[in-house]
Amino acid sequence: DLMSALEDRYEALLLRSDAQQLFLYSVEGTTLTLLEHAKLARPIRFASHASEEYDEVVARWLVHYAIELVHVRHSAWHSVTLTSLVKRLGLGLVFSLHDFYTVCPSVKLLDQGLRYCGGQCTPGVGERDCAVELWPANSAPPLKHRWVHAWRAKMERMLAEADCLVTTSVGARETLRDDFPSLADKPFHGI
Repeated sequence: DLMSALEDRYEALLLRSDAQQLFLYSVEGTTLTLLEHAKLARPIRFASHASEEYDEVVARWLVHYAIELVHVRHSAWHSVTLTSLVKRLGLGLVFSLHDFYTVCPSVKLLDQGLRYCGGQCTPGVGERDCAVELWPANSAPPLKHRWVHAWRAKMERMLAEADCLVTTSVGARETLRDDFPSLADKPFHGI
């Protein structure tokens, strides 16, 4: 919808990844036309969330299609190095945050008992860990009070590369800023 709404001003391309394959489409109205496809020799894994092969393919496409501005709608199944790649190429970068995936891969900030944690782990550790929604459950190291801190550090580095951030509400922006203090001075719009 966003790309369709802007088509009178921008030629939009859509990059999609399922962690195993990359697809690049041109967008006209509601019509997607496949321009490029690449199958990764090694899929992107949840814990590393990075792939040199992904970076090489995406860099080639960004240069070949003379991309000037990248808008990241979500980072799941993509390499977290996408933002640093975009900046190395000297391109503009807008990062949208429409859920809390960057704060915690539970996405909705619900602990193992389905209590809202607001990005601050609730007390205690249960028999089961907080659920990882977008990846296979067995792919995640123990999150609560543990690996979630490494996750946030990785995501904060990724978000720091953006020229500006966009989210859906003032409350969401404040939650994100609370969990990523280094974003305090970055342009961060609520739409």
